[in-house]
Amino acid sequence: MAQLSQAITIYLGSTICIVGIIGGFLNILVFLTLRTFNEKSCGFYLIVMSFVNIGNLTTGLLSRILISGFHRDWTLISPFYCKFRWYGLQFGVLTSFTCTCLTAIDQYLSTNRRIEWRRWSSIKLAHRVMAAFIIVWLLHGIPYLIYFDLVQSPITDKLVCASVNKILQYYHTYGYLILFAGIIPLVITGIFGLLARRNVRHTVNGTISLVQRYLDQQLTKMVLSQLFYNFIFTFPYTMLTTIMSFIPAVNDSLISTRLDFANVMTILVYYMSFASPFCIYTCTSERFRQQLTYVLLDVHLKRWRRSPSIIINAMASSQVEKARNDIQHAGVQYILDSVMMALDENPDRRFIYVEIGFFWRWWNQQADDMKAKVKQFVNDGRLEFISGGWCMNDEASTHYNSIIDQHSLGAEFLRDNFGECGRPKIGWQIDPFGHSREQASLFAQMGFDGLFFGRADYEDRATRNRTKTMEMVWKASANLNNKGWLFTGVLPNGYGAPSSFCFDYRCSDTPIMDDPHFQDYNVDERVRTFIQTAHDEAVGYTTNHIIMTFGGDFQYGNANEGFKNLDKLMKYVNAQQTNGSNVNVFYSTPSCYLYALNQVDRAWPSKTDDFFPYASNPHGFWTGYFTSRAALKRYERHSNNILQATRQLNAFADLNLRDSIFTLSEAMGVAQHHDAVSGTEKQAVAFDYAQRLSDGIAVAENVMNQAYAKLLPKDSQSPPPASQFLCQLSNISQCLQVDGQDRFTLTLWNPTIHPVMQHARVPVRTDYTIRDPTGQTIFSELFPISEPTLNIPGRTSITQKQIIFKASLPALGFNTYYFETKPDSVTSGESKIKITHNEECVLQNQNLQVDFDDQGNLHQIVNRKQNITVSFLNQGFYWYQGFAGNNSQPDFQASGAYIFRPVSPTAQPVSQARSLTCVKAVSVQTAVIVFNDWTSQEISLYDEGEFVEVEWTVGPIPIDDNIGKEIIIRYDTDINSQSKYYTDANGREVLERTRDYRPTWNYTVVENVSGNYYPINSRIWIKDQNRQLTVLTGKRIKLLLFRFFIKEEQTFNLVIFVDRSEGGGSILDGSIEVMVHRRLLYDDRLGVGEPLNEVAYGEGLVVRGQHFLIVEPPTASARFHRIGSQRLYMHPIVTFSLTDQEYVNYSAAYRQTWSALTDTLPLNIHLLTFEQLGQKNYLVRVEHYFELFEDDTYSQPVTFDLQLIFKSLGVINSTVELTLGANLPLAELQRLEWLTGDKESSRMAVSKEASLEGTTIRLTPMQIRTFEVTVT
Repeated sequence: MAQLSQAITIYLGSTICIVGIIGGFLNILVFLTLRTFNEKSCGFYLIVMSFVNIGNLTTGLLSRILISGFHRDWTLISPFYCKFRWYGLQFGVLTSFTCTCLTAIDQYLSTNRRIEWRRWSSIKLAHRVMAAFIIVWLLHGIPYLIYFDLVQSPITDKLVCASVNKILQYYHTYGYLILFAGIIPLVITGIFGLLARRNVRHTVNGTISLVQRYLDQQLTKMVLSQLFYNFIFTFPYTMLTTIMSFIPAVNDSLISTRLDFANVMTILVYYMSFASPFCIYTCTSERFRQQLTYVLLDVHLKRWRRSPSIIINAMASSQVEKARNDIQHAGVQYILDSVMMALDENPDRRFIYVEIGFFWRWWNQQADDMKAKVKQFVNDGRLEFISGGWCMNDEASTHYNSIIDQHSLGAEFLRDNFGECGRPKIGWQIDPFGHSREQASLFAQMGFDGLFFGRADYEDRATRNRTKTMEMVWKASANLNNKGWLFTGVLPNGYGAPSSFCFDYRCSDTPIMDDPHFQDYNVDERVRTFIQTAHDEAVGYTTNHIIMTFGGDFQYGNANEGFKNLDKLMKYVNAQQTNGSNVNVFYSTPSCYLYALNQVDRAWPSKTDDFFPYASNPHGFWTGYFTSRAALKRYERHSNNILQATRQLNAFADLNLRDSIFTLSEAMGVAQHHDAVSGTEKQAVAFDYAQRLSDGIAVAENVMNQAYAKLLPKDSQSPPPASQFLCQLSNISQCLQVDGQDRFTLTLWNPTIHPVMQHARVPVRTDYTIRDPTGQTIFSELFPISEPTLNIPGRTSITQKQIIFKASLPALGFNTYYFETKPDSVTSGESKIKITHNEECVLQNQNLQVDFDDQGNLHQIVNRKQNITVSFLNQGFYWYQGFAGNNSQPDFQASGAYIFRPVSPTAQPVSQARSLTCVKAVSVQTAVIVFNDWTSQEISLYDEGEFVEVEWTVGPIPIDDNIGKEIIIRYDTDINSQSKYYTDANGREVLERTRDYRPTWNYTVVENVSGNYYPINSRIWIKDQNRQLTVLTGKRIKLLLFRFFIKEEQTFNLVIFVDRSEGGGSILDGSIEVMVHRRLLYDDRLGVGEPLNEVAYGEGLVVRGQHFLIVEPPTASARFHRIGSQRLYMHPIVTFSLTDQEYVNYSAAYRQTWSALTDTLPLNIHLLTFEQLGQKNYLVRVEHYFELFEDDTYSQPVTFDLQLIFKSLGVINSTVELTLGANLPLAELQRLEWLTGDKESSRMAVSKEASLEGTTIRLTPMQIRTFEVTVT
């Protein structure tokens, strides 16, 4: 047994020691690298514990291996070592267990609901507490130094290192081993660990961030797991020691040997409590495994850089896009703290900052002295805000309304806190994945002088670098002339530092070593390399000024390190001018660099198209994100609809609740981020964006209620109206709140300034009498809810019917419809609905005819009034197989959240057969086409409707074959489109696309599908000489579906409208395909770090949407797709209310119709923004939303009286016209002037009038005008 004991000690003990020491160092590496841990008090305790555990293993277990394994007991040789070994052991053990206890206590405090308790969880307090305990345990061990010595063992009768003091012996056994190193830490850790777990489980969504919640869950799980194993590891030795303390000396050699064996084994197990934390964390926490992988493999691979001007403008900046450290280790607050200190050290230093949403959070936490210092930095030009939006918005998936709003939100903050010096003058879109012409036009209208971006197609960049056209004048509007022009530059290094000159702590590049006494002195080499780099970069630029960025995503957490190296670099590079160098480098900002370029007497090349699609390599076309996370894209668009309507209701009810609406405004601002609405975030982050929008909508719903509480009552004697509510699951024909109710009201707020006529649907169990605002009973029908809708996962309603009626809404106002159940005798009549299955189906109304064969194939759409027919060769769902590459090189590029790369250019049909159900009623006729159990269409034609509605349902996309799928809807027609098709830019101007062609370089066709995909924000069309097929794309999320009827001159058009961004193109002549949903199994390794595999209710996500088809002559199509798209985007907001009142009493107490307008406004004008800024003070944006030459009538300039909109609020007292961002009077705007190669000047005439003469406004096509209005 002695030999067995010896062998176990050597082999098992050595294994425990080695694994424990390696694990301890890995723990330290993770905890020190990730700010998730190293800047949290809980993480600090874990770091200290890891260091102490390594000490315990090296001083305790290692000596135990020598004693029991090799019989080399140094404590028997040296009394000094005997004393200090036990001194060190008790200190290490107690400190380790103390850290475990403090970790549990800190987790309880940090997760507590009470703010005053959470404040006790701070890193400063942790340092003090830890220092105090270290002192206590150091003092605690002094008796061990005094009383431990070499004595004769009463049990084995051998010389041992033990206490010569009986009291200390008893204390060591019962006080130290049993209490302090046994029961007490287990009890404390158990109690506070379980309390922390309870706190985490009962945390209410929204009370803390999703980031903090996940971190709390991880740390609590780690603490409880370690508690469990500590109990297992320490209990045997503690019990054996206790038992042996009561046993008298043993003379039996066999019993003595067995006791020695038991002692050795329990000691080895005891030391596992110090060796096992790494293994415990790795096995029990998936997030810790991800963090470990990130630290070991990715921490030096992700080089996302941003911005510090032969003359080099060096620019420093950082952008923090995410807060979860296991997703991306970063924290804007730490970056800004560090940067401000670095700027304060050297007045020459400069820093630029972009995303105000993150800066706003930091700013609100600062003391007055820090705010004053930052304001001084801004006034001195040392800190410059550029772009100034709430975020750096995506350019493909965003709508122009939301782009304007989020930039206005940031601009307002900067104006209010920093004045004119804080006003952004430069656009800085360095990370979005392709660049929209409309984005540049909006920047120009905001008064910006220039735009810089980092990403350009790899072929485009090479061409521009070769032809010295990296900088240009972007003519970003075909309608606004030079008001839409913007100087634009492509940055030389994407948006990072030059190769080998990244000095951030995240980088592995060599710093400047300028002490000649050291062997690693490298100034000469670094200077030569930098000067050569400067000359290489200058090749692509036409002046002797070049811009050089020094920064990146999440950089400058240690700003001193970066700035200190830049200080040295500039010093030594500029010193070479005495030796003939022509390179001068200094700190600069984009504004300074742009001004230097403007002073150069030269003409610049121009550009009129956009920068889509973007490809980073021959197989890497970033066109998948046009569709990625289709549900989130729709939710963002829906949220904006609610935001605009809420602002209007707040204003017309004179509530002055702008601060409340800020919750939704801020959530919408963040949602525009290029890793938000783009769909290129992790799933957990997508959930967080959706949660923020949901919270904002909840607040907006309350504002709506307060508005209706003022607008609905007829007089002060009317009782308060019942609460209004939104039906958030109406996209699956479910509204449980009204399900089975005898009476309820439905109120529709029309946010447009034109009356609209539409059909509305409400899911109901029985039939209702519906009264309009005049009290008249209106015609309605019960229509069956389709089988695919009933089977959608998550739908809990048993309702199988929907009531359909036609609603006529006033401009900028509401109608209320009163619902009351019909008596059984009335509802029992025979239904007039006709249903057929798998027979030929013809849908027909006054304007259109849609024909299907008995197989469910769409045969043709006929415009009956114009006698125009579009025949369909095919129409339905197809799928591409996503490429499953490992991303090791371009040939193996995978299809992922960013990239769309199909295995084959030929899409496969989702099924070879389909079923057809034809349902005909008076109000609507519908063909329900089921392709398989996860794809279906409902193609509808409404009474008097001029669009064909295609409502589609996709999901759950099957992946049991381990194949990722990208689902498209394709419309193959007989239109001779000659390789051309047309898509909108952010919902506004339309650009012509040509298949396999780029206007500004010789395009190499490699990916002939994804390379021809473009963003579709609202519409796509193809045309020939006489016919145009337009597709307006949309997805239903509201309970009501709106049909837009234009009663003026009839024309014909086929349009696909969208109510969210999608990707699509024309891969074959006569064909339009739109990607509607994606489910992939591989990551494209471009930043997300996980496959795009969305699930809900335990299976793949189901997405629903709509396409509206218009068949018209090209000359007449604009009035349909312009008006239709705008009203789909700003559709009426539907709220419900439950009531017990009879109609007579209800109508006597409440208004059932109201409008802010009494006069008709021109049809080509849209009210883009109507927001109450304060009492009697309003922000108004109006726009002309037709393009030049689109329509003989509506493409003309238009004049109207702004007072018409304010008639219900008062008389306009003053108006000040502002820039588009609403942060500067237009009369004060002065932009830099640029000259193009064709000798055209960008100088634009700006009215110097501070206000309007009267209230009459003139708008030209695509013009947006912004006003601050005061009324009396």
